[in-house]
Amino acid sequence: MNAQAALLYKDFEPDEYIGKLIYSPSEEARIHDTRIYIENRVKEAIISFITGERDIYDDIVWNEYINEIYALELAEFVDIAQTAYNRSIGN
Repeated sequence: MNAQAALLYKDFEPDEYIGKLIYSPSEEARIHDTRIYIENRVKEAIISFITGERDIYDDIVWNEYINEIYALELAEFVDIAQTAYNRSIGN
């Protein structure tokens, strides 16, 4: 079934992609803790949504979750990731 589903998407694959972003030592130092905090918070949230502790269909609850992630310096993380991406494609 997975193979059949994958075939449906083959025409939508990007022409090129970056498999892994390479961060400079200073970039890595800046995002190291943020990456860990975000990953841990996402794992905790997944469990709380699956177990029904939090209602994923409640817009207020969902927006609270999104705000929690942004509070973990997501914007800075994305900026640094964008810089690494641009460097990898030569921009």
